[in-house]
Amino acid sequence: MLRIAICDDDKCCREMIKEALLRFTNKRDIEIKTDEYPEGSKLISSAIKYDLIIMDYMFEDEDEDGIEYSRRIREYSETVPIVFCSSYSEAVFKTFEVNAFRFLKKPINYEEFGEMMDAFVKRIQMKEYLIVKSDKEWIPIRLDDIVYLEAKGKRTAFYIKGQKDMVECFGVMASYEDKLPGDRFFRCQKSFIVNLDYISSYTFSDITLNNSTAIRLGRGKYVEFLTLYEKHIFN
Repeated sequence: MLRIAICDDDKCCREMIKEALLRFTNKRDIEIKTDEYPEGSKLISSAIKYDLIIMDYMFEDEDEDGIEYSRRIREYSETVPIVFCSSYSEAVFKTFEVNAFRFLKKPINYEEFGEMMDAFVKRIQMKEYLIVKSDKEWIPIRLDDIVYLEAKGKRTAFYIKGQKDMVECFGVMASYEDKLPGDRFFRCQKSFIVNLDYISSYTFSDITLNNSTAIRLGRGKYVEFLTLYEKHIFN
């Protein structure tokens, strides 16, 4: 699930943005949760980690504008995508100061909004997320939350941190291996890929994860594993 913040002091604008998000997600089968903030100060004080922030440029009843609030966001998150929405076209140049992801002109154009969201989804696929297809829907999975993958014939099972049940998806494991960062994930044998962050111990023949799952190392894999793992934990 993607968590999205909508920060705008105009209720009508917030409703238009929610409608644009609904149109996009209905076409892509992506699950999202939105939170509304009529005041930028309330967004800044929130402890929620958002995947995307859609920010107004001007707040009529507040001393700070969207640029100032975004500067404060950048103090604790340099990478969260911030999309500005404004009727002031000249504001686009100010958004460069806070490394904005996109600038959209008000009133919201649904086609332009959809193009922005397509770019956002492509970005998270390349960086922090892997978007996979289950039997019912497309699911974004944080790379940090993947404990390990297991081959299930022509499908692949994802074991996710904090979830009791696996997520079984279409596609052989090799198709996902190419999308995972090679410095964090290791294919320890034909049927398993493990996230190095979840390893609690290892021997010449086995890897044990911190959920007590034990996975055998493939023949001749120990030296390759040890080299990668030591580089991972000491860098």
